[in-house]
Amino acid sequence: MTTYNSKTYASWNALPWIIWDRFIIGWYNIHNLWLKTWIFVIDKYDWFKTSLRWFDFPNDDWKGYISNYFRWRSIKLKVLVRWENETEFNKKLDEVRKFVAKNQVYLEEKVNDSYRRIMVNIISCPIDKKYYNVTFLEFTIEFTALEPFWYDRDNTTISFLSVTSNLQEEITNEWTADIYPKINLGFTSASWTENVSVKIWDTEISINETIQNNDILIFDCLNKSVLLNNTEIDYNWTFPKMLVWTNIINFTIDWTFEADINILYKKTYK
Repeated sequence: MTTYNSKTYASWNALPWIIWDRFIIGWYNIHNLWLKTWIFVIDKYDWFKTSLRWFDFPNDDWKGYISNYFRWRSIKLKVLVRWENETEFNKKLDEVRKFVAKNQVYLEEKVNDSYRRIMVNIISCPIDKKYYNVTFLEFTIEFTALEPFWYDRDNTTISFLSVTSNLQEEITNEWTADIYPKINLGFTSASWTENVSVKIWDTEISINETIQNNDILIFDCLNKSVLLNNTEIDYNWTFPKMLVWTNIINFTIDWTFEADINILYKKTYK
């Protein structure tokens, strides 16, 4: 008789928990770890759906494409809570439910050395206890995202200082979703400057306003506004975005000026 495996079935040590370090919901850390007292995430489920629109060709088998937008995103976190005694365990369970049961708050995940965030509403946090759940319990918290993509908590900034002529630069979006930047122009000096435009590839936005010394002009492409010294002004055409990979950005400013240009954006992930 041939023996294929002499080791007793399931006699090896169980794999240790993989601890997610860490998730934050509305500034509450869903992560605590001591010798016999734990709160941590053991599984994450994250999926998005798109809103696809099309039309039928009248005399053909094909369909025509209209649009495809990222409209829905569902996120689930499986959480383990364990405490040394029943009284403290129930207190911690109540604490977790209290702080995660929020709407319009940021869910944040630590990835490598930075945090990614997305705004969410809680959908459910069911607690299904068994007779043995006296000092520990696993349960799943479900969120719906109010934004399509995850993005870094902190801004990335690209600066061009003491610019005195029209400028063309190449900026690479190395992440996985398009980015709407915030572009700040601080004018140290300006003479007869009445037209400013920003163009990324074929999409351009411009303003026709008298620019003076020390004026600050902001093109906020994410919130769709143009501000001159914190006052909203009219603009022409539409707001550009940085596509995934390489982008050519052009600044066109008339007559004589000196300006510091800062492009702020958040790295964005599908």
